[in-house]
Amino acid sequence: MALSPLIYAVETANRDFVGYVIYHDYDKESKEIGWVLRRAFWGRGYAGTLTKQLIEKAYAERKSAVLECSPTQRGGLRWNSLFYKSIDRLLSLLKAVLMERVKL
Repeated sequence: MALSPLIYAVETANRDFVGYVIYHDYDKESKEIGWVLRRAFWGRGYAGTLTKQLIEKAYAERKSAVLECSPTQRGGLRWNSLFYKSIDRLLSLLKAVLMERVKL
């Protein structure tokens, strides 16, 4: 892992603070990506969009992407439902990105 993770603020076009993303070297061949979003912005597609953009950025740098999550961070039944839906969306997104990568 990098000595000092890079953390970037995420804002809407109106400059509302959405949250932040992490993007830094994980090792010589890969980048670690992650995000923390304000609850007010959950369920609006920001996580999927940010994930896609960061994966594409890592691939453009000829690096793989490392994503880690902790299923122990729970916020109740609604959170669990959103978590599993997000995982399904993330897997679909990763599949789409990988399919595009294969075409290159």
